[in-house]
Amino acid sequence: MAVQACSPQSPESLQWRGEPFAKGKALLVSLNLHYPQAQWAIRKAEGLPLQSLRPYGVIMTDTPSYKLPETTYPERYAIRLTPDLTHFTFAGEESVTVTVKEPTQEIVLNACELIVHKVWIVDANGNTNEGSATFDESAERAVLRFPRVLTPGEWQLHISFEGILNDKLRGFYRSSYKDADGQDTILASTQFESTDARRAFPCWDEPALKAVFQVTLVIDEGLTAISN
Repeated sequence: MAVQACSPQSPESLQWRGEPFAKGKALLVSLNLHYPQAQWAIRKAEGLPLQSLRPYGVIMTDTPSYKLPETTYPERYAIRLTPDLTHFTFAGEESVTVTVKEPTQEIVLNACELIVHKVWIVDANGNTNEGSATFDESAERAVLRFPRVLTPGEWQLHISFEGILNDKLRGFYRSSYKDADGQDTILASTQFESTDARRAFPCWDEPALKAVFQVTLVIDEGLTAISN
């Protein structure tokens, strides 16, 4: 099927097999299959809705990118979580071995429904660089900024934080079960797929950014912790 595309503002100039192609739905279907870039340009030029339009292979410049910057990436996480089953909260600490690829003064990672209390990073010589955290809630990101430049190499990132044991079945959440006496008992569980690990601890929550994890769970005496 041969389609000749001219100016996006002139869809009537498109032709199929040498004949004028009528402006309308047939045009958009044809372009969706063969010329998604032209389809996007025509819809945008004519002021038509773009929300439902996701042409394959086209970068959506009007849509914010949710891919994390590639200036840093994690190698290893050491995470310590302390759940409070009475108040439905948890406290957390993590130390992340991070590789910095290029000089930067900020680290961007994912975080959602978390409060960061303290951030600091340590270089290979033991020098500490204390930072601060700000949040972009719509993008589910935390931006960690440091007063001194982080040079390329390996660093140890430390974050102290807290979160909620939500009832959404996402991240680190609360649920319940009936014990042997038929009484409702609260438990805490996790669901990290596909992008809900960020609700339990700040992290690079993308499939390509794999790392090694060491997790410590601090619980009250008499409770049981199970991990798979």
